[in-house]
Amino acid sequence: MRRTLPATLAALLLAPTLASQVRADPALSSTPPPNGDEVQIIVKGVAVPYSVFGLIKRLEQIPGVITVDFNMRSGLADIKLKRGARLSDEQLRAAIKNASYTPGDIHWISQGNDGAKSSENDSLPR
Repeated sequence: MRRTLPATLAALLLAPTLASQVRADPALSSTPPPNGDEVQIIVKGVAVPYSVFGLIKRLEQIPGVITVDFNMRSGLADIKLKRGARLSDEQLRAAIKNASYTPGDIHWISQGNDGAKSSENDSLPR
């Protein structure tokens, strides 16, 4: 597939900004905990950094979402939530499908009162 020079330059310039590092968490869970603070979801089909803007915009439109970071290498969206926000897996999947991508595994992370993160398994890429 042949790219134009402006598209290639845009991809190269935007890649460092969009490919933020995802923190390693000791354990992850697939069920939303009460007062979940963060959710991580695999997004399949993202090929160029430019297209990440639409994905992030769709996810940030969900009520309760504060910020969305996306790691191009792992395909992992790291979504920070307002304290006490209640989202469903289906809301996240629908937003990703509306951005023309395929949702993968979803893992909810809860931060306790002591600031420690808690969850149950560790299957997402780092």
